[in-house]
Amino acid sequence: MSAYFHTVPPRSFHITIDTLDFHAQSWCLSAACTHAEQGSVTGSRYMTNSFCKTRTLHLKGSFFFLDDPAEVLIPLDDILYNKVRFAFTLRGIRCFAASLVGYTISEEATRGTLSCELDILISSPLTKVPDETEPDTGTETTIQTEAAKIV
Repeated sequence: MSAYFHTVPPRSFHITIDTLDFHAQSWCLSAACTHAEQGSVTGSRYMTNSFCKTRTLHLKGSFFFLDDPAEVLIPLDDILYNKVRFAFTLRGIRCFAASLVGYTISEEATRGTLSCELDILISSPLTKVPDETEPDTGTETTIQTEAAKIV
């Protein structure tokens, strides 16, 4: 019995957050709507209100750095602490009004990277990037910060 296997080379999605270059190996987007119910005098239930919650994007990847992890940690913490809102594109999907709400970071001395998990909230609807503005490689992603910081 024989089998044919095709291996897929590992890839990452390059993301620029302000001045930081992040290489995501995986991402997970979650979204949900909330519904409020109320009981009537007859005992039946009816929906009184509903709304969509903000989307949560969880990115796993790494930052590359030269010698000092502060080159990454200080700007990343500044984005989190100052509640910087930004827009970014991930795999042809445009996200506006996003904000970093958490990160977990660790150094791998043998690889020269900072492994990181980022949690980003996206409060606006997702849109598709028009075909003529998509990157040729399909792997480049950019995040642009707004000049104003929310206090």
